[in-house]
Amino acid sequence: DLKPNSLTFTYVMNAWNKSGDPNAAEQIWDLYERMRADNLSPTIATYSILITSHTITPTKGKWTPMAERADNLLYEMEVSEDPSLRPGFRLYNCCSRAWIQVGDMERAGNVLDRCVVAFIRDKNFKAKPTPKLFERVAFGWMVRGDLVRATSLLEMLQRHADARRLPEGPWKSTYEALLFSWEEEAQHPKK
Repeated sequence: DLKPNSLTFTYVMNAWNKSGDPNAAEQIWDLYERMRADNLSPTIATYSILITSHTITPTKGKWTPMAERADNLLYEMEVSEDPSLRPGFRLYNCCSRAWIQVGDMERAGNVLDRCVVAFIRDKNFKAKPTPKLFERVAFGWMVRGDLVRATSLLEMLQRHADARRLPEGPWKSTYEALLFSWEEEAQHPKK
């Protein structure tokens, strides 16, 4: 009696992920639920496909539930007993981008914080946050007009870089965008 295993499910999920079908994320989620119902454990590749499908090409009009699913999957990976399932930077980046797309900067910042903690405290070197992740969240705050939060975020990145906990600080282009935003704010204050 042949039954699909985790690898089989993951291959089929990957095919859906590459299909371009607008409902691929839902199809992948259905496969994941069948896999779990069969008591099969997801692999790092399974989680990666699930998270990217829910954050890069979610079903139209379903950004928030898709972002929540992806974030919950990321959390499953973070708390897993299996160290091979620890998420890397790319998955943190996907989840953060999804929350920015939804407009929930608090959750985007939370994902960034979890990435920094995973790298510094938990020594998960796959989760090494790069300036791009900080930049993405900082730009999200800038677009929403919260320049104090954007500034604070870049200062935190610089402190970690200065203490050699992170390999590099903010990019020059990020500082330039922030300075431009502050100049705009000074010239056109909100009422």
